[in-house]
Amino acid sequence: MPLLQKAETAYPEEFDTRFALGRVLLLTGNRNQGIAELRAAVKIDDSIADGHFQLGRALMQAGEKQEGNRELNRARELHEAKRKAESERFKPKAK
Repeated sequence: MPLLQKAETAYPEEFDTRFALGRVLLLTGNRNQGIAELRAAVKIDDSIADGHFQLGRALMQAGEKQEGNRELNRARELHEAKRKAESERFKPKAK
């Protein structure tokens, strides 16, 4: 975790760093800090479904049901949009 904290300081606007740090903090029992890092990650890049999903799960576990549901719904919307775009891309072309 110390390396992730250094990376977060060096690259505060990097989604992957903030997301990874948030996950590690949650796994080590630092729920409030973990949620804060996941919120920061989602703010940096709102288009990544897993960011919203992990934040939603953490919020639900913290008892923040309303905000947790919003994040989980956002994750579902992003996932479905990606799946739809991929299915369109792989449809056979009309001859």
